[in-house]
Amino acid sequence: MSLDQFYSWLAGFVDGEGSITVSKRHDSGYESYRVDLTIVNTNYAALSEIRSTIGFGSLRERSRKGALGKKPCYELQFCKAQAREVIPLILPYLKVKKAQAQLLLEFPIQRHLSKIGHSGGGRIVDISTKQKQHEAYLKMHELNCG
Repeated sequence: MSLDQFYSWLAGFVDGEGSITVSKRHDSGYESYRVDLTIVNTNYAALSEIRSTIGFGSLRERSRKGALGKKPCYELQFCKAQAREVIPLILPYLKVKKAQAQLLLEFPIQRHLSKIGHSGGGRIVDISTKQKQHEAYLKMHELNCG
């Protein structure tokens, strides 16, 4: 299979079995955002092939509480910069999740500015960047849930 064929196949996999998300986290009173591309499936070999061809990603078995007698389920996750590397490869082939993919690529990267004379822990983030991140977070939630 050529790389173009692989990316087309992967885009179909993401359209059907994947999710493209922006999540909000609160850590020690500090709000941050994270972008992810995740594919969940019971076919370990397919997810392993994707990870092998792309060259990175986190592949793990997903817990299925109360799923006695069900097939094991696996999750392939591309976080942050990894998601930003994979999305452009599959973007031309996406049909269902193209808007989410474009939004992920446009998501403002958070820049931390150091406090002069401050010893660790404190982070200052540009307010306009934080506002743009929050707007993108709400838009992604709307695309995925609406």
